[in-house]
Amino acid sequence: MIALNCVIGFLIGGIPFGFILGRLVLKDDIRNFGSGNIGATNVGRVLGWKYGGLVLLLDAAKGFLPTWLAQNAFAASVDPSARVHAAVAAGICAIVGHMYPIWLRLRGGKGVATAVGVVAVLAPAELRIALAAFLITLGLFRIVALSSISAAMTFGVSYFVRTGSSAFDGESWSLTVFAVAVPLLIIWRHRSNIAGIVSGRHVTADRLSPHDSGTDVVPSVAEEMFDVVDEQDRVIDTRPRSYVHAQRLRHRAVHVFLFRTDGSMLIHLRHPDKEEFPNVWTSSASGHVSAGEDYSAAAVRELREELGVQADLNRSLRVAACPETSNEFTELFTACSDEPIRADPQEISDIRWVRPEDAETEVSSQPECFSPAFRVLFREFRRVT
Repeated sequence: MIALNCVIGFLIGGIPFGFILGRLVLKDDIRNFGSGNIGATNVGRVLGWKYGGLVLLLDAAKGFLPTWLAQNAFAASVDPSARVHAAVAAGICAIVGHMYPIWLRLRGGKGVATAVGVVAVLAPAELRIALAAFLITLGLFRIVALSSISAAMTFGVSYFVRTGSSAFDGESWSLTVFAVAVPLLIIWRHRSNIAGIVSGRHVTADRLSPHDSGTDVVPSVAEEMFDVVDEQDRVIDTRPRSYVHAQRLRHRAVHVFLFRTDGSMLIHLRHPDKEEFPNVWTSSASGHVSAGEDYSAAAVRELREELGVQADLNRSLRVAACPETSNEFTELFTACSDEPIRADPQEISDIRWVRPEDAETEVSSQPECFSPAFRVLFREFRRVT
C-alpha cells in the first residue's frame, strides 16, 4: 500500500503546472524567464499574480490530493497508523515529485506550495502557524524565499512543541520524520536564495510585481547595476540587476566561445545553485555587461573571471534582445588559447572540449540540455562560419 501511494504521489507531484501554464500563455518555456523556476513565485513574477495564484493552488492540490487519498481511500479495517504512514509517504513523494519531476528531467520547483497541500491534510494546526510565520516574515522583509524558509522552520518547531515526548510513538513517528525531512529539503532547495540573502544580492527579485513601473528601487550595497536599453540598444536608464530581471527590461550580455588550436570548443555546465538555467551546458564564458561597461570589456572580464584565461578576443556576431536571450542584447566573441583552464567553482560545475560539429549534433538532439541563449548564439555562429 505504501509503495503504491509513493508512486501515485510522485507522479501527481511531478505534474508541472507552472511549465504548462507558461506554454499556454507565453507560448514559451517559463524557465526561459525570471529565475528559471516553474513555481508560483516565478510564474507570478513573469505572467502576473493571477497566474501565479493559479499555479499556487494547483501545486498545493498536487500535495493535498495524494495525501488525502492515502489517508481516506482505504477500508476502515486498515490499521489507522498504517493510514498515517501511507499518507506521509505519499505526501513526501508528492513534494519530491514537484522538486524533481521526471517530465522535466528533474528540473522542478522548490516544493513550498506542494508542501502546503500535504500539511493541510497531515497537520492543519501547524499549517496555520507556519502560514502566520510566512506572512509576518513577508511583511517585514518582502522576500518570498526568506518567508518560505521561515514557514518551513516554524512548521517543524511547532510540530515538536505540540507532540513533545510522543513524537516517536507508533502512530506519530512517520509524521516526525516528515516534520524534520521536509523543512530541511525545502531549505536545501532554497540554498541559492540563502546565498543571495547573505551576500546582500537577493533584494528585489522576490519583491516586485512584473507590472510595477516607475518605482525607485534601492539596491543593496553588493548588487550589480545594469544599463537598461531601448530597442536600438541605446542606454535609457540604470537599474539594479534584480529589478531589471523582475521587470524583464532590455539589457546587455556577452558570450565567449573559447577554442583550442586543435579546433575544439569549450562548453561549461552551469552550477546547480544558479537561479537561471542551472545544470545546463552553455558557452565557454558568459555574463552581463555592467552599467557603464562596453561589450568588449565585459567579455574580457568574464573570460578571466570564469575561466582564468587571458586571450585576444574577436567580435563574432550580435543577437538582438529576445525571449531566448532573457531580453538581453548579446554580443558573441571568440578566442583561441591552449593555456590551462581555472574554472570558477561558484559558476561552473564541469567543463568539456567538443568539436563544433559534435556540439551541433547534441544541440539538435538534446536542446533542453543547453541554455536558450547558447542555442541561439551557436546556431547563428554555425550559420556564418
